[in-house]
Amino acid sequence: MRKKLTLPKIIALDLDGTLLRSDHSISDRTVDTFKRIQALGSIPVISTGRSYEALTVIKDRLGLQTPVICYNGAMICDGRDGSVLHELCLPDDIAREVLQICRDKGVYFQGFWAGQLYYEEKTAISDYYEAHTGLRGRIVNFDDWDSLEFTKVLLIGPPDRSSSTWPELDNIQKDVKERFGSRIYTAYSKPMYLEMIHGDSSKGHALKQLADDMGILPSEIAAFGDGFNDLEMLEYAEISVAMANAPEELKKRTAYTTVSNDEDGIADFLEKNFLQ
Repeated sequence: MRKKLTLPKIIALDLDGTLLRSDHSISDRTVDTFKRIQALGSIPVISTGRSYEALTVIKDRLGLQTPVICYNGAMICDGRDGSVLHELCLPDDIAREVLQICRDKGVYFQGFWAGQLYYEEKTAISDYYEAHTGLRGRIVNFDDWDSLEFTKVLLIGPPDRSSSTWPELDNIQKDVKERFGSRIYTAYSKPMYLEMIHGDSSKGHALKQLADDMGILPSEIAAFGDGFNDLEMLEYAEISVAMANAPEELKKRTAYTTVSNDEDGIADFLEKNFLQ
């Protein structure tokens, strides 16, 4: 018999590949489920690699004013007005060295600071990213900046590559880990998106910070994800749920699985376990 679960006080949820369907939509079923789960006292917490500015439409669609974990955990924002509750920035020396590595290897580099996206050249890759997030970047020369203490750095491989592999990103990830060790945290949010933030940041770190602020224990938390940038968050929450579309390696690390994002996997799990 399946173990009966206790209603969690926090429900942490990734967006892309988890809450959002493949066409980036949210079903009416999911909206209704979150209304019902909030009425019971649970606190939904969006946890994403996106900036706060890039998720407000999603937050509003769900009717949420609860805290938001942004930039893979480098920032926590108040869901009512977007004010920053906690933030850790990638140190200037690391960001500059990563930037130079990308210049040398011809890899696309963009940085986020103060809610704004910056890059040095408008390309097909920047166009792809902007089309999928709704953000608009600013062209700058990073050498003119006194400080490159970014909230997050994102390296993106060509999205139209037929092989669906980006070894240049793997090589850079290995390189920066060897150079900077625990001073940097890196994770893939998509196969061609390599994210870099402060070494003391992750979705798991941010979820713990938020739970500590609210006096909530890991045993009172559920988390949903589909990617390895969700792993620390999933490991922190007692009710850890991987989507059916997640890699098999990730599913092995979670307590539960649910149906895919295109089948409203979060809503399906919440309905079956807490709303019947």
